[in-house]
Amino acid sequence: MILDELTWPEIESIDRKRVLPVCVLAATEQHSLHLPLATDRLIGSEIVRRAEQRLPDTLLVLPTLAVGCSAHHLDFAGSLSIRHATMIATIEDLARGIARHGFRRLLLLNSHGGNHAAMVVAIQQMLETLPEVAVSGASYWSLAAPALTQLRESALGGMGHACELETSILLRIRPDLVRMERAERDGDYSPSRFFGHEMLKAAPVAVARPFREFTRHGGYGDPTTATAEKGEHFLKAIVDAVVDLSLEIMDTPE
Repeated sequence: MILDELTWPEIESIDRKRVLPVCVLAATEQHSLHLPLATDRLIGSEIVRRAEQRLPDTLLVLPTLAVGCSAHHLDFAGSLSIRHATMIATIEDLARGIARHGFRRLLLLNSHGGNHAAMVVAIQQMLETLPEVAVSGASYWSLAAPALTQLRESALGGMGHACELETSILLRIRPDLVRMERAERDGDYSPSRFFGHEMLKAAPVAVARPFREFTRHGGYGDPTTATAEKGEHFLKAIVDAVVDLSLEIMDTPE
C-alpha cells in the first residue's frame, strides 16, 4: 500500500494491527561526477517499492524524506542539507502523525549515512515522548551487509559513496541518469584500525570530515566495478533483508 495513492477513507479502513508504516530517510546531495543528486532517494524508494510488492497487505509506504543531514557534502554544488535537530524533529512529528491515526509501529529505512545518528537519537527520544509507538530504524546496507559482502568485487574501501554498490543499483533502475564514462575511483581510504571505514565496515572511532578533504570529486569507493546485473543482485539481497525485518517486527507483540 502506498499512502500517497490512497484516499483517507481507504486509510481509515486499514487494520492497524496488521500494517507496518515504513518511511525512507534519504538525501539530496552530490554523488561524484557520474551519479545524480537524487541517488539516495532513488535507491531507498526502489527498495521499499519492491518490499511492498512482496508484502502488499503489510507495508504502508510513506512519502520519502528527500533532504537529509548532508552538511559534509555542501562544498559541492546542488547539495542540500538540514540540521540534525531538524531531522530529529521531523521524524518525531512524522511518528506523532502516525500515532494520531492509530498506528502503533513505524519502520525507518535509512538510505543516507549522514542520517544515521539523527535517526538513532530520534528513536531514543521517542521512547520518552511517544512511547505508544514502537519505532525501528536501520540503514539498508547494514541490514544486508553479509550478503553484500559476498556479492561485492571491489576491495576494502571500494564501497562508500557513489561506489560499486550505489552505481550498480542506479545502472539497474535508472541507467539514463548514470554518466558511467565519468566514473572514477575516489576517496582516501585509511588503513588505520581506528579510523578506517567504508559502507560495510564501520570505524570504531567517530570523526566528522567534509568530503572535500578526502576526495577529489566527491566519491568514496570504486564505481568502475559496477554493473546493472550486480545491481539487481544487490537489490534482491537488500529487499530480502527488509522483508525479513518487516515480518519480524510484525511478529513482535505491541
